Amino acid sequence: GLRAGLPVLALCKATAMQVAQRIAPSSTRNMLQGVVTRASRAAAGGEVSLRLGSGVQLVGFAAAGHGLKPGHSAMAAVNEAGVVIAATG
Repeated sequence: GLRAGLPVLALCKATAMQVAQRIAPSSTRNMLQGVVTRASRAAAGGEVSLRLGSGVQLVGFAAAGHGLKPGHSAMAAVNEAGVVIAATG
């Protein structure tokens, strides 16, 4: 089982990850801050890659007209029900 100090891996589908310039805080979502490394220019929105402060890269989806560009700060949010935790140790 899980215990304090155990190495874990957190996984979620990219489609469960919302990316935007600003996202209102919520007690049911995990919030992450990062820098855009790649953003789709699709009119209907699309994939956005973020690099977190730790160096971890993640991919999520932004709404149409998101205006995100590489080098811009952005936030990512994923509902707690969309996260799976796997013990790695």
